[in-house]
Amino acid sequence: MLKAINDADDDNVSSSMSIRKVSQQQLIALSTGIPACLFSIIHLKYRNVKELQICGFLLIVFFFILLASLYAPLQHGDAKNIDALFAIYCLLLFALSYGPNISTYILPALIYPKEVRTTFNGISAACGKLGAFTGVYLFAPVAEATSYPIGK
Repeated sequence: MLKAINDADDDNVSSSMSIRKVSQQQLIALSTGIPACLFSIIHLKYRNVKELQICGFLLIVFFFILLASLYAPLQHGDAKNIDALFAIYCLLLFALSYGPNISTYILPALIYPKEVRTTFNGISAACGKLGAFTGVYLFAPVAEATSYPIGK
């Protein structure tokens, strides 16, 4: 994503300037998760976990739509603004860490009885990993079968 947002046409990713710039951008973008988690913890005092998760998913939807609709104009169009595109990307990463990230870890403690909480939490985590593993390996065949272009 940062390569697509980057305004420089520097293909030499081994240059120290390119590595430094990408590292700085990643540091800024990924550090938005820290205030997002803190913000989630504060909001848990005023909302329940379900409301927090729904609010987080709605924020994610909003920022994905915003990024998708403004990507082309801000990257190549008359209103080219790489900094605005990077800011939207940072807000998207904030939204990804806001509600669902925290509530995923809190829900097992609220749902499962104390006697089986750790076992069921482990089973839930394993099912999530299995789903991610399955999705990764099934994406390419499904994309080919549905004529979705991969990496072109």
